[in-house]
This record gives sequence, C-alpha cells and structure tokens, in this order.
Amino acid sequence: MLLAQDIFVDHTLSMTTGELDLQNSTANLGTTGSITGETETTRIKVGDISSNTGTIRATCTLNGGESAYNPASIGVKITNNQSLGDITVVRGH
Repeated sequence: MLLAQDIFVDHTLSMTTGELDLQNSTANLGTTGSITGETETTRIKVGDISSNTGTIRATCTLNGGESAYNPASIGVKITNNQSLGDITVVRGH
C-alpha cells in the first residue's frame, strides 16, 4: 500500500500482509496509536530510498525506570532512569 499523504493513527496500525510505503509522508501515532504485526515481510518502509523519505512519529511520557520500553511498538527500545517527561520518537526512512 502506498501512503500518499500524512495520516494520524488514533488506535492500531495493524500490519497483516504486504508493506506500507510512506513515500514522503508521516504516520503520526500521537500518544494513543501503536503498530502491531510488523515483520520483515509486513513492514513500514520507503520504496525508493534515493528520492523518497518518510517518518513514523510517537509521543510518550518517560517517568524514569523504563527498561527496553518500545513506545507505540515503533521499533526502538528505551532504557531510562530519569524522568524526561513527554518525548517524541521519530523513526525515519
């Protein structure tokens, strides 16, 4: 599937089959959205990396004590021992 414009995901972006090509767009998960089912064959990507980009954004609150926390299942793991408050994590392609 080709994403031709920015989207806001309130709940779940479920990757069940195929790929989601961001093609210069942003999938914003805000504070309530999340990704499920992303694998090597069902993934979010940019098809033509030489001429396109795309991002996935998620906002979360870090209060300290997080260990391998993956906000919105965006694909990063955060370990933190201090309160950082609200942060926005951006995964770029």
